Order: sequence, then C-alpha cells, then structure tokens
Amino acid sequence: MGQLTRAFGAALLLAVGVVPAQTSFTFEDATPFADARWAGNEGDFAVSSAQNHEGGGAQSLAFSYPSPPRFTSFTYEVPITLTEGTISVWFQDAVGAAGAVFPPGGTPEWGGSIILEDANNPADFGAVEICNLGYGGSSYFGSEGTGDRQAASDTFDTGTFGTRTVGWHQVVFTVGATQSTVSVDGNTSVQIGAPGGDKTLRLRFMIGSASNGGFGNWYTTVGEPTGWNVRLTPWVTYDDVAFTATAPSAASASLGFESGEVDSPAVFMGPSKTDNPFMDGFVPAFGITTDVGLVHAGTQAAYFDNDILPFRSVTLDLSGSNEGTATLWFYDSLGPDTSFDRTGGSIIIEDGSNPSNFMALEINNWPYPSSSDPTPGVANYYLSGSAGFQSRYFGDRQVGWNRLDIVLTNGSSRFLVNGIENSQGTGVLSGPGLSTSPKLRIMADSASSGGFSNWTTIDPLDVLYQQSSAPYVFYDEITVPASSSVSDWASFE
Repeated sequence: MGQLTRAFGAALLLAVGVVPAQTSFTFEDATPFADARWAGNEGDFAVSSAQNHEGGGAQSLAFSYPSPPRFTSFTYEVPITLTEGTISVWFQDAVGAAGAVFPPGGTPEWGGSIILEDANNPADFGAVEICNLGYGGSSYFGSEGTGDRQAASDTFDTGTFGTRTVGWHQVVFTVGATQSTVSVDGNTSVQIGAPGGDKTLRLRFMIGSASNGGFGNWYTTVGEPTGWNVRLTPWVTYDDVAFTATAPSAASASLGFESGEVDSPAVFMGPSKTDNPFMDGFVPAFGITTDVGLVHAGTQAAYFDNDILPFRSVTLDLSGSNEGTATLWFYDSLGPDTSFDRTGGSIIIEDGSNPSNFMALEINNWPYPSSSDPTPGVANYYLSGSAGFQSRYFGDRQVGWNRLDIVLTNGSSRFLVNGIENSQGTGVLSGPGLSTSPKLRIMADSASSGGFSNWTTIDPLDVLYQQSSAPYVFYDEITVPASSSVSDWASFE
C-alpha cells in the first residue's frame, strides 16, 4: 500500500485518538523567554513565586519594571533655521565628583547625556555625558557617534570638560557649516565634535550613556546594555535651552520648560494635553519640577522622573500553530475593585504583520459598566481591538485564577473567559486567524488606552497612564496547539 496522503493521515491519527502536539509554557525556569518564539520587552517581565496555578509548578509570569531602558530619551528639534550659531543647555548636577567608581571599582552609574545629533541619522552625534566614572579627575565626559570630527580614533573625552561639581553647568554646541564643537563651562573639547549645520540638527536628552558606557554607540547597540546602570534617584536637572543662529540669518529661540512650553498628557475627564511640536518622547518618563533649588531661571525645569513607559509587552509567535484552542491562565489580584487607578494588562491576538489588527482581553479595575452582565453591579473583563470596545462581552471580574480560551482557526480567533463570550447576546466577535501568522501579546497596559484608541497608533499625549510596577496580574500555563512536523505522519508500505 502506498504512502497515505497528509490530510488522510491526519484524519486517521485523530480517529484513533492521537492528540495533535501541544506546547506549554509554565514559567518554571529563571529565563522564561528562552524559547525563540518569544520576543519583545523581555526585561520587563519576570517569573514570580507570589502566585502559581495549580498544576503549573511554583511560579508564574508577572510584569516587572526594575529600571527603565537605559537609552530612554526625549528630543527637541531646532525650532529655527540654524546652519551656524550656538545651541546652549544648562544642567544642574546634584552629585558632583562624589562616589567616583571604576576606577577604583564598582558598577558606574549615569545621570544622563546631552546630545546633538543628525535627526536623519541619530547614530551620528556629539554628546556630554554625566556619570560617576573616576577617570580624568572625575570630569564630565564627551563622546561621539559615527565618524570622528576631532582627534583621530578618539571618540571618548575623559578630561577636557573639567571636574564634576554640584551646581549648574552650561553645555554649548558651537555649530559650524560642517561640524560643531562641544564645550562645558567654556572648556571646549579638542577630542570630540558633533554634526554641523549641513545636517538636520536635533537635541536629545538621555537618561543613560550615549556611548554605551564609553564603548559604543547607543543607536547601534542591540538589546539592553550591561556593565553600567542608570541612577534612578534624581541627579540631573535641565533648564534654559537657547538657540542662536548667525547664519543663514540672525535668529533665536528658547525653551525654559515653563508652563505651556513643554509636553504634558491629557488627563481623563481633566485638563487637555499640551503639545509642543518640537518635542517628542518627553511623556511619560520625564517630568517638571518647580523646586526653586532645581530651577535655573523661571519657575520650572525638567528632569527624569521614571514613570513607566507605556505598552511594555512580550509576544509569542503562533505562526506555526494548528487550528485548535490555546489556553492561558491569569490570576487577577483585584477582581471587582473599581478604584479606577490601575491597569492590570491586556492579552492580545494580533496579525503577525499588522499589530494594529488585534483582539484583546483587558484586565483593570475600572468602574464601568455600572450594571454589567451576567451579575448587575460588578464590572466585567473587557474586549477591545479592531472590532471595537465591549465592556459587557465577558463575565464579572473576580479575584483568583481565570481561564482564557483562544479558539484558533485559519480565518479567525475567538476569546472565552471562564467559558463566557458574548454575554450580552449581541454577537460573537473575532480577531485575526492563523492565516495572518498571528502573535500572542501579553501587555502591561490597556491595548485600547482606556477604550478610546489603538495602542499602535495613539498619540503618546493621549495615552491613559495607569500602569504600576507592583504586580497585579499573573500569567501561567500557556498552552498552544503547536504545528505538527513530518514525523507526525504515518506511512504504510
């Protein structure tokens, strides 16, 4: 007898009770994302022993945000036409030369970097770096990105800018036609430079090291760097940015981080956003202080305040899965709480090539609907995504373990929470199917930003910022119908 066809072989295997292969993730290892199918912000999730599902071992997965990505930054475009002139930034150093390390030892920490870059090629930059390295008499350091505009083969300056001291200091980029010089308190580096007026210039304010600790380039570094840290307690405050053009014609502009000059997000049922068109990335990681001791001039200055970045998530590639049901267990620590101050997370099925096409289960402690199905007066788990936002699609939120079933077919996917979908009886909603090579995304945020948008396209100033670094939702026992290999098929002679 000849070899069975693949389709008939599959039917025969199922008929005799052979179950297609399943892949399970129980998060019992210290490295939960060792499987190559995982990707995303892996450093923001970790195994936890605080909760574990019965039968799933002793650990589960939870959001963990011990520190922000070390290249977190915001940019400020040059608001005037400037091909020659100066760009000045004032910064206050709250640490000075105290606690210098490496040498003599320890892990160095960075307070920040002030960077002038080519906006069309951010790898090309000149920067002043504020850290606690012990080189050069504990000085401020200079660094360059791609190219070397001053001393040959020298892209890190450890001694030109003078000893670090507590107080205010001025960085000046003197822009020339093809390159710029860099100075701190009047001390100009002869070792490093920055792009000139022939480039589209842009300032960048970074919490970490522009040169990746002196050994690289922040823009070309792959993954989260090691060997140095960001100091999370306030260290550097920024104020009074001034642009002065001498060519092509005299012009000037300033930024004092005063009210109305700096980006601020919209507040739900409160103040509307402030959008400075020259700023990008300031919200949410940076903030404003009115402490007179931290302000150079005016009433406000900017600093890094370590608010959690939105939409941190990890993805599991489902493109090799079979039709069937994937399951995921999640522990809800707050259940029916309606304090409206926490976003627990979202579990998402998305189109592998178009993440904006998704369906999501959202877990939070929001108060609406005030009367929900199936039990009046208790808020539900919510459904969001390309099909819209539904606050009465699933059952009531409850403290404890809950089961999410994801029914996968070639053309669509469906969600059931504790066996419930379409609780209002208005129609079953579906998301992307296996034909889109989908991904399962676990997100520490609201995928719809509160039911008003799509996480992939929303303006950062309109995002509902309610994440917390304290674990609220735990995930365990993710089982997916893994794809079959050739060895699964039987042949007869």
